[in-house]
Amino acid sequence: MLESKDLELQSRLTIGTLESNAEAIRQVVLTHLKDYTPENYIGRADEAKADKALNSKRLELEREYMEPFNKFKITITETCKAIKAASAGLDEIVKAEEERERGEKWEKIEDYWNKTGFSLFDITDLAKITDIKKWTNKTAKLKDVLAEIDAIQKKTFDELKILEQFPQEDVSLLKTVYLDTLSITEAMQKANQLKANRERLAREQREREEVERFKKIQEQKKDEWKEEKKGGKRE
Repeated sequence: MLESKDLELQSRLTIGTLESNAEAIRQVVLTHLKDYTPENYIGRADEAKADKALNSKRLELEREYMEPFNKFKITITETCKAIKAASAGLDEIVKAEEERERGEKWEKIEDYWNKTGFSLFDITDLAKITDIKKWTNKTAKLKDVLAEIDAIQKKTFDELKILEQFPQEDVSLLKTVYLDTLSITEAMQKANQLKANRERLAREQREREEVERFKKIQEQKKDEWKEEKKGGKRE
């Protein structure tokens, strides 16, 4: 007959190892299974008591064994949070330093722009034709940026000269379009539009004059016909 003392769970926990007499208890239970017959029904209460005691001890040991692990887990979790917080703080410091460096670099770029004496448009207007933010990147060398500025200013004057080749009455408007958009393509499109408009207006004028001339001829013929008709009546 199984008794509670036969199922007293014992254990010893070391790092990475849990030693207990659980297997021995299992063997004791298996050995006594043959005694579970209708004649021995009277012992059912003892078995139930032993089962409850065994499971209760298992839960007790589980809580005991898990306590150091739970403390370990909490410690590691808090440590990881502290590392993340420190990392986030470091990221903010790095970001602030990068922004400071960008600001200093932009001041140098803007100062160079102003010293060139170029005033047809502001340096920030270059965002229409290029990514000026990349100029403040660490990978962008200052001398290369300044060389690009020189090239842009030269290109501006060259393209304004190109626009001077169009009809004089259009030049002022075309230059305005160009300086507003910094696009020679859009200025050319405007020039073509103005040319097409002039041709259409000239065509309209010719057609109107032709219609007026035709009407005048018709009126003259009508007057001549009336005179002829009056002359015939007098005869």
